[in-house]
Amino acid sequence: MSSKQGQLDKEKGNTSFKAGDYAMAVGHYSSAIVNDRKDYTLPLNRAAAYLKLGKYDDAERDCTTVLSLNISNAKALFRRSQARVGMGKLKEAEGDLRAAAKLEPSNVSITQEITKVTDAIKRSITISKTKPIDVTLNSKPTRRRIPITIVEDTVEKPSASGISSMSEKIEPFTQPVATKQTEIQPIQASKEERTSSTPQVTYTEAKRSRDDVKTSRVGGGIFRSDGPNTIFPTREVTVPKSNDAKAATYPITQNFPASTAPKSPSVPVPKTLYDLTKAWDMHPSTEERFRIITSVPPAQLPVLFQASLEPSFLASIVEIFRSASDEEKNASIVVEYLDALSKVPRIGTITLFLSEGERTVLRRLVEKVGVDKVNAVWRKV
Repeated sequence: MSSKQGQLDKEKGNTSFKAGDYAMAVGHYSSAIVNDRKDYTLPLNRAAAYLKLGKYDDAERDCTTVLSLNISNAKALFRRSQARVGMGKLKEAEGDLRAAAKLEPSNVSITQEITKVTDAIKRSITISKTKPIDVTLNSKPTRRRIPITIVEDTVEKPSASGISSMSEKIEPFTQPVATKQTEIQPIQASKEERTSSTPQVTYTEAKRSRDDVKTSRVGGGIFRSDGPNTIFPTREVTVPKSNDAKAATYPITQNFPASTAPKSPSVPVPKTLYDLTKAWDMHPSTEERFRIITSVPPAQLPVLFQASLEPSFLASIVEIFRSASDEEKNASIVVEYLDALSKVPRIGTITLFLSEGERTVLRRLVEKVGVDKVNAVWRKV
């Protein structure tokens, strides 16, 4: 009974995995494992779902369980190597891949993965060698001996002549008060002169200037006794009182509906990584893919990818950004999204698995948008 229920749960898990619902697949596989703990394919399938979710610790543990049940399972070694790469355990991942290669020497995927991991290990060693060596400075200050000579205090009483000379020196400081007052007076006088020189406008002159220009309101409408009325909006017309028709000005402003620009074809906003990859495959053009990736707010990219960003998908995004950055208006957008992608978990490890051609495209993109504007992760590639 338990083995039959385990097979049913396994089939449900496979269906959920194919549909891209990896969390639901983990639940079904876990239920199947409870009903049948001897079937090593159940933890093997659950490890694949964990890899899709970026839960590398759980995937590594399930693969180890599979190897305890079936020690010669090359697929378990291969998936455990993928989990260890995600955890940064490159040496252990290389060991699993070489063990899997001995079991399946003709497997091309294993051979390619060994090459990628080996190159990643070499690059990580090169980067660690180029890091500057921290030099700890001597925190103890050097002390010097300075001879101190003690001089006896000598106090002299001030003489009367000295006090009088001091009072003579202090007296001049009380005199500039009068000079400050004399300096202010010319300034006040100049202000009065400017005020008196400004001509004042009389009431009669102001009324005459107002009467020269007459503002009338133009409006009206169509009024029907047996139907709806139509009222025209009021418009102001400024007409001078003089009969000179050439001097008449009519500043009429009329509101017209703004012309709407043609909207670009709607692209669905991806809410999950599955939606993003599905929309990416359905829209192969550069323009459509640029709209798809930029429809996601930059701050949401690390949450959307979590630890499931693959090197091939990153290379595809970089290629789209390189093509879109040809226009100046897109350069700042590309810089903003590159900064968001630099915050995706294990992004430094992902860049190590890019091919030489993909790394060249990334370097050209960085040079185009500005090396000083991008994150240090992209400058190291």
